[in-house]
Amino acid sequence: MLGRSYLVGFGSRPFNSPHHRGAYGAWAGFHHLIPDKPEYRPDSSRNILFGALIGGPDHNDVFICEGARIAKEESDGKGGKEWVTYYKVPGHTEPVSKKAYRPASPDEAVQLVADAKLNEVALDYNAGITASLAMLAALGYSSGKALPDSAFPPRVERNEKENLITTDREFFAAARDAGSAQGCAIVAVQLYNRSRWPARVTNQTSFRYFFALDGATTAHSIKATLEKGTDAGAVLGTVQQLKDKVCYIDVAFPDVNIFPGNRDKNDDRRTAVLKLQGPEWDAVNDWSTKVLGTEWRLMPQIPVYNARKLLGGSEP
Repeated sequence: MLGRSYLVGFGSRPFNSPHHRGAYGAWAGFHHLIPDKPEYRPDSSRNILFGALIGGPDHNDVFICEGARIAKEESDGKGGKEWVTYYKVPGHTEPVSKKAYRPASPDEAVQLVADAKLNEVALDYNAGITASLAMLAALGYSSGKALPDSAFPPRVERNEKENLITTDREFFAAARDAGSAQGCAIVAVQLYNRSRWPARVTNQTSFRYFFALDGATTAHSIKATLEKGTDAGAVLGTVQQLKDKVCYIDVAFPDVNIFPGNRDKNDDRRTAVLKLQGPEWDAVNDWSTKVLGTEWRLMPQIPVYNARKLLGGSEP
């Protein structure tokens, strides 16, 4: 099991992307595994499920998961037809028949998160190996000392970059200019919950939009509305003056459950289209829209809260 290791996180070159939703860090359901979906991301796990034993090779001792196989209907040599499985082996120009294939040293295994057979971490064999290891340790066959809780599991290095697909940020807002014009700003904002450490529900989630008063404009002269395209449950706050000419306004989704669930049902995000009007408006000096364009982009300058506690993003 530990030669080319099937025990996640241990041994030689372990297979660290098992069929396990929590380890994978999904936030859009099966859409992650459909290449033509915008939510698609590489077939690898964000979290290492240390100590989990995956199912391992098939009866040919080949570890090439279901998604890297194809089936062809061929003659059975007796006047009939039969389905023959072929492996799509990296380094081979053509698929190789499962019946005829024998592993060769240069051939690479193919681990796919979606495979619920070879790549599964089922309870039966995981219970077996856990009990066996516990017994060996109890009988004194282990060596060395147990790592302290503070050292295990190792700290995860998260990707804090602003790519909407690959970021490991858990709570954030994405935004785009939805038609700003002279005297007004119209901004579409998507509020995300992609929590994975651990995954959790928020139901008092909000974002805060910061802007600067221009010219003789006062906080009381700003008119704020939520426009078409705003999801149900959105509640618009009132314009608040923070300091000098810096103001903000909150848009909240009270009692709306947002969580890293099924993208088809919009579980992981909510959208609001915010329109702000005033006698004068120059978005260039607004904290939340300095780099805003017409395409969706992650905006750390639009901070996200739950029950008024800052979860992600930055304030001026």
